[in-house]
Amino acid sequence: MTIGTPTLWYDNFVSQLANLMVISSANTAFNTQLPGIVDYAEQRIYREVDFNFTQETVTSLICSSGNRNFTVSSSASYFVTLDSINIITPSTATSSNGTRNPVQWVSREFIDSIYPSGQTITGVPAYSAVMDDTSVIFGPAPDAAYATEVFG
Repeated sequence: MTIGTPTLWYDNFVSQLANLMVISSANTAFNTQLPGIVDYAEQRIYREVDFNFTQETVTSLICSSGNRNFTVSSSASYFVTLDSINIITPSTATSSNGTRNPVQWVSREFIDSIYPSGQTITGVPAYSAVMDDTSVIFGPAPDAAYATEVFG
């Protein structure tokens, strides 16, 4: 199978975008915004298209006892989207010999209301909410340092 020559190279894209926006491609404001436009488009493609070959499972992460904040990125991986998180129990187990406890995605407001950060409600995390591109919060906060399996 042969793949045809792409018809929309970068220079052609810039020209067509400027034409659609009815602005000159030499316009300073347009060129200032162009990197953000391209980045937004790339990130949306990553979020919307299911690239199965890019799915990754990281089992080397550990959540901290008593701390509801959890960093999902590491030096070995960076997730564009998170699919699921499992907490491995008991706390001495690994992903190969423990029980996987799926964590349910909820809103940050739900966790803040049911498991406020000022209180010391701990247990095996049952809920998580995305905080930013590298971290989530758990509810309840982990009562031990559990191995954590992240898919994304």
